Amino acid sequence: MGSLVLDTFAIVTFFRNEKGADEVEKLLLDAINNKLQLYMCSFNAGEVYYSIWRKNGKAIADECLKKLLQFEITIIEPDLQLTFEAATIKATHKLSFADAHAAALALHLNAILVTGDKEFENLKDIKKFRVKYL
Repeated sequence: MGSLVLDTFAIVTFFRNEKGADEVEKLLLDAINNKLQLYMCSFNAGEVYYSIWRKNGKAIADECLKKLLQFEITIIEPDLQLTFEAATIKATHKLSFADAHAAALALHLNAILVTGDKEFENLKDIKKFRVKYL
């Protein structure tokens, strides 16, 4: 069974039914059927929440959060080691701190990061960092 880390972009795309939502839906179904394991950093879950809230309002954000927590996604709380791995990525590459956490989690788990955010192209010099773009 493979492991994938979902970035904020992937989940927001799913909730807004944007281009790539069908790919994310397939991943969510594959996780339900134990074909793969999905992970997400709590920083990115928070980013999903505020992104939906800003564009669609608190009530919709609350609904999305409830659904997110029901998905077969293991949400990881970053410990000190993961936080400093993310900080190292942030210090040496141009991307947000939340994105650095998603990247650090993918590296830590030896998983593929799923996103549509082209900002992750800045990390192609990191050995073993793998991305699947929506």
